Amino acid sequence: MLRNTTIASGLFVILTAVSAYAQTLSPQQQAEANAVEAQKAFLAAQKFIAGWWDQRDTDTALIPENLRNPQIRNWTPKNSAADNWPYMVIAARFVHPSFYQNECLKTLDDEQRLTNRVRRLADDFNLMTNQFLFPQPDMTRIIFGSAEYAKDGLIPITEILGPNTPYFQRMRDLADDLLAESRVQTRFGPIPAADHEVNGDMLQVLSRLWWATRDDRYLDMALRIAQHYLFDAPPAKADRLRLRDHGGEIVNGLCEAYLAAKQGRPDVAAKLREPLLANLDRILEIGRNEDGLLYNQINAATGEIQNKGAADTWGYILDGYYALYLSDGIERYRDAVRKALAALPRYRDYSWEGKDGADGMADALESAVTLLRWEPDAAAFDWCAHTYNKMLAVQKPNGIIEGWHGDGNVIRSAMMWAFYLSQGAYVEPWREDVAVGAVRNSEGVVICVKADKDWSGRLVFDRPRHRDYFHMAADYPRINSFAEWFTPQAEHLYRVAAAGRTDALSLSGSELHAGIPLTVKGGERFFCTVQPAPAGGTSASTAPAPAKAALTEQEKIAALLDAVAKAKDLAFVRNDTEWPASAARQLMESKYAKAKDKIRTAEEFIDQIASRSSTTGRAYLVKFKDGRTTESAYWLRAKLKEIEAGNL
Repeated sequence: MLRNTTIASGLFVILTAVSAYAQTLSPQQQAEANAVEAQKAFLAAQKFIAGWWDQRDTDTALIPENLRNPQIRNWTPKNSAADNWPYMVIAARFVHPSFYQNECLKTLDDEQRLTNRVRRLADDFNLMTNQFLFPQPDMTRIIFGSAEYAKDGLIPITEILGPNTPYFQRMRDLADDLLAESRVQTRFGPIPAADHEVNGDMLQVLSRLWWATRDDRYLDMALRIAQHYLFDAPPAKADRLRLRDHGGEIVNGLCEAYLAAKQGRPDVAAKLREPLLANLDRILEIGRNEDGLLYNQINAATGEIQNKGAADTWGYILDGYYALYLSDGIERYRDAVRKALAALPRYRDYSWEGKDGADGMADALESAVTLLRWEPDAAAFDWCAHTYNKMLAVQKPNGIIEGWHGDGNVIRSAMMWAFYLSQGAYVEPWREDVAVGAVRNSEGVVICVKADKDWSGRLVFDRPRHRDYFHMAADYPRINSFAEWFTPQAEHLYRVAAAGRTDALSLSGSELHAGIPLTVKGGERFFCTVQPAPAGGTSASTAPAPAKAALTEQEKIAALLDAVAKAKDLAFVRNDTEWPASAARQLMESKYAKAKDKIRTAEEFIDQIASRSSTTGRAYLVKFKDGRTTESAYWLRAKLKEIEAGNL
């Protein structure tokens, strides 16, 4: 076994890796096997991008929603923008960075330039005539398409890539204009639509926008919708309640609104709780089969089962139940999730949606993966592995899967499973022969990186996105999110040990997020274990200092401002404009002075003053000398940790 590991500036540089024949430890073998499986998703994603991009309109960067009829080529917000193109964006971020930085933005620009019809709300566009598909705008169609685009397209992009993107701003624009165009009257005020699907979409979009921005307009509308459905039009009394997509959105949407209200409007949440639980209990009572999976459709008022097929989107609704278990400790909702997961082996090769299509497999797989993050079940994991491989086998050599907008959903769920197999870790730059796999152990995670040819880059770790991107009080399972597996916290320290060595590094979570520089020799494998550092550990680049007297919160804030001013080798980026350290301090100080009576702690200062623009909602960035960037919130939290430890 040949190894030469050097430590430079607290980071591993692997010059050669472990011999391919020297590993016998079972966690390492499992990590390597997971790497092989995870790579299938990234290879499929690469082919998917190429296949669908070849079908784009020659005059624009828009893709048709369907390839089955060459005489019909339309871009639609409800399908192209909601279900297919977003997963080209997400996939490209990991496997094709130049496509992500160029072609994806071109599509976003053309989509807005060509399809915005009422304010910034989008309508269907005919790619053969370069005109709107319908001569007159119809607000029901436009509101539905825009809500679908925001919920199914822009939420998942933001969940995995964060709010510091133009896609997040597009979601805000759509939400703002959907608020402005809300015309359906209720006794709580106007809401966007009169149906379960659109209002369920909006509950999810508005709740997450509120978490990310704390803009109370979003929570106000979410609670207006929630009160209408819980007090005046309860789903549990509907004579036609779809529990799959195109209707079931209202159930988990109400749960998301309730969680947001518990944080932002606890008085309203208290009023919503009883009717919400009554609706959820009624659906559990009549809406499940003997295995605990949801029926496709029921008459909730009478209990009649209108479509006995098992909903492929069963987990989308059960996400909401489990969120209520996490927030309110309702054990029967946890039991409902456990029962459904335990039943999955009986649904091996089940014909979801009444057919053996890849889209049904994709939605059922997402349902399972999201909940397995919270309730691990060995047999359910095996079911996922089988479904994943069967689903990917549908893809054609040219990258097209089934030739309609549901292709994006396949890539979505494949990448969700791949991130489980790697525990959220990935490499930059990605290459076809470079694979990453991981397996959890009792204290942390065992990582394997393997390459067929010499490779150099970074091994990057996931972050607690619910906190860093959305500022949520706690994580919870939710549709269109990517589960968080191993997520180092920026301000904490982690012990990184390469296999076969007795020494190890102590790195901060922010260093793991930026990525560990790594070189792997072709044909070999690199293994390491990452786990929380023992209490009292320090980053390799941070020497311990004597403890100081405890500081008040105001003193911590002052110390944070001083830390910003002293960071003269960094640039602070606000809305794409770089600011020197002194100017960044002045900006933060000015914002703090205006809101001083509302800011009680240093954490609140970071979250509400120093992490994002109050005008655009975009995150502030810290730019290092080597060009790397990190969000200011991560950098400031790491500084706060040093301040509280007396090291700054």
